[in-house]
Amino acid sequence: MSNIEIYAKQINGDVFPVHSKDDNCSSLIELLFGDDFGAEITVAKIIVSTKCGKEVIIAIPNDSSQAVVSVDNQEL
Repeated sequence: MSNIEIYAKQINGDVFPVHSKDDNCSSLIELLFGDDFGAEITVAKIIVSTKCGKEVIIAIPNDSSQAVVSVDNQEL
């Protein structure tokens, strides 16, 4: 099980579940990149820079462990 939930809000107001906590992180990696990307992906990172200058990183492993979140290199 992962610690990531992703939902897409549709124009009609419906919410489409993309990834749930019941799914492994590896299933999200496969959804994003497919299974023929080349060399196996070990981690995918989402990096967000906030308006106040903070850097938020979500590291998603390609296995059954949980994603790691850090803010300005401090793991939460």
